[in-house]
This record gives sequence, structure tokens and C-alpha cells, in this order.
Amino acid sequence: MQHKRFLGTGIVSNAHIPSKKMFDYINIDNECETVLNLAQKKLCLSHRAIHKTIKIARTIADIEESDTISQNHILEALQYRAKKYFI
Repeated sequence: MQHKRFLGTGIVSNAHIPSKKMFDYINIDNECETVLNLAQKKLCLSHRAIHKTIKIARTIADIEESDTISQNHILEALQYRAKKYFI
């Protein structure tokens, strides 16, 4: 899915999406935005950390062959963060 998505762009994977172009390739619905905003406040996440979380969620969605990122993809991506952020 990533190969097809980035064909001809010079981007090879979700991890390499430039922050300025991320929302050209990744659509986030209101439900996912709400989860991300809550996580940002509760876990004191930077914009960079949020962008990384979104990229990981996009990869999880790709593995499940889903065109859209769901709330579950966001929540799973947040679980992969280092445990020190949850103390």
C-alpha cells in the first residue's frame, strides 16, 4: 500500500513523509483527532511525537489493508511509545 501511495513522489515509506506534507497523504477523521488531542494533553506529547504516532498508525492501517486510519490504529500506535511517557 505504501509503494502505491508514494509512487513517483520520492517517498519510500510512511516513516519518511515530511511533516509539512503529512496531511497530503494521511487523512485523519474527527474521532482520531479527538484521541490525538487527548493523548497530547495527557501524555505531554510534542507535535513531533504526534506526527510519529500518526505515521505508525498509518503503517498499522496498511498492514490491515485499511485505506483509512481508525481510532484503534491510533490507540495501538500510542501503545508502542516508551513506557517512561506513561508514568
